[in-house]
Amino acid sequence: MNKALIKKLAGEQTTIYMEGLAFNWSSELPSQLQATDIDATLVLGADILFFRDYHIALSNLLKKLLRGNLSKALIISPDRSGTRSEFETILKKSMPEMDISSMNVTEVASGMQEIKNKHIQDNTWHPDKHDLVIMQVTLSNTVS
Repeated sequence: MNKALIKKLAGEQTTIYMEGLAFNWSSELPSQLQATDIDATLVLGADILFFRDYHIALSNLLKKLLRGNLSKALIISPDRSGTRSEFETILKKSMPEMDISSMNVTEVASGMQEIKNKHIQDNTWHPDKHDLVIMQVTLSNTVS
């Protein structure tokens, strides 16, 4: 469902349209994503990389949605037996026009290091499952 939000921007009212969409990766793409003229400003994904079978489908979807200079995808995920690293490799091969950068949430989020240290002391911290990384995918500046 579309919602129009009014935002003050440089003293003018600007209408921003936001649409959220969730769907099952094993299903056919929803009709909203099958349009040929669709693009997205921001695509958010969390913990969606652990099924290797869907890496190519997700890569194709990002390739379809990230078109404009302001398009960006943020995917938050642990590595989970190498699945995040493998997805990043697929992205680099299938989308050479994209810049991909990553940052560790534990290193940048306030309070996360303290939580991590407590779990390390308790022997309950598993980097493969708990070290969250934010992967940012954007169009390269070299693409016109």
